[in-house]
Amino acid sequence: MVVMDNTIYGFNYDYVQQHKNYLIMSKQEGIDNNELAEIQVNMLLSNQIPHLLPIEIQEQDFKVKLRYNIHSKRMLPYVLKSKKTSKNEFLQLLLMIITIIEDSSNFMLNENNYVLNKEFIYIGNDLNEVFLTYIPLQHIANKASIQSELRSLTGSLIEKVENPAESSFEEVMNFYNETSFSLAELKQKLIALLDRKRVTIPQEHIENNEIPSPIKQQKNSVSKKEKDKPVVKKEKEKEQGKVEEREKANQRRTIIFAVGFLLIALIWRGYLAYQNEGVLYISIGLTLLVLDIIYILMKVKGRITEKTNKEKLHVKKNAITPQVPKKVEKQLPIQHQNISKSTDHYKELKNNTVLLSNTNETVLLKNTPD
Repeated sequence: MVVMDNTIYGFNYDYVQQHKNYLIMSKQEGIDNNELAEIQVNMLLSNQIPHLLPIEIQEQDFKVKLRYNIHSKRMLPYVLKSKKTSKNEFLQLLLMIITIIEDSSNFMLNENNYVLNKEFIYIGNDLNEVFLTYIPLQHIANKASIQSELRSLTGSLIEKVENPAESSFEEVMNFYNETSFSLAELKQKLIALLDRKRVTIPQEHIENNEIPSPIKQQKNSVSKKEKDKPVVKKEKEKEQGKVEEREKANQRRTIIFAVGFLLIALIWRGYLAYQNEGVLYISIGLTLLVLDIIYILMKVKGRITEKTNKEKLHVKKNAITPQVPKKVEKQLPIQHQNISKSTDHYKELKNNTVLLSNTNETVLLKNTPD
């Protein structure tokens, strides 16, 4: 049952209910199969990418439709219509959208292919659950730059904020006009504005008319900083370690995906050169094989990283735990002690090592009964 019909970027989009709610994007003449960005489509279909609407490709006679699952999600304008948004909520929402777009490179997606229109942004249970619409085409005609679309989106969202004349909003809007605009810098600006917003007098002091004096507040602040300094430093080091591990994992994942889908592209390029039924089955088989290898590599890498982290933690614990001997042995004279140790060493060496004939290495084996 179609309940709505409109257009954007030359696409028709409908909202359809078929057991679940779906957003359907198509063209009157149909989207040609060749317009799809193959690697992006494979990435979207093979992975459940966080904060993107799940997509399905419906194909008929080499013409396709894009079907997005919007079940249990609400359109952003409906969410904002029910209540005024605070400045903090607005900045967090915009920061979430920027972060999702910036993370596109991790999944080999194009930041210019997002539909940055508030009617194509969906919300889950709260404003922290944001879902964007992504169009996996090689080129989208009639689409403005990401800078222009973000400016329009931000302007339309500011209208829903409690105090739209806030100077922070003016800072954000002015940043869109800079020629050196970048998503990374915009993200840092939003984080700085959020940090600035958090420096406020606690609400309980305001309600009880207990606004602290500047001198008392300064002493309390210094005392708290001195107490929290080791904890903050430890937390920062821990957070920095997590960020570094996450970046390394993302780099490994990107390399694996890039190589895998390059191989898939080469496989299907070979099929296009011959185009017969036998080559088609071979191409499908090889594609599935490559996808399996990608999956296995991702799992193996994850387990190796987890095991390495556990071993590091174990070593660290052992390093800081003093080893107290249960029994103190009687000390022998130095000369006898060295001879005893040497004799024992060679007796044990007989049962514990095997000398390889072709190399200089020794292989450590478990003790086995003679």
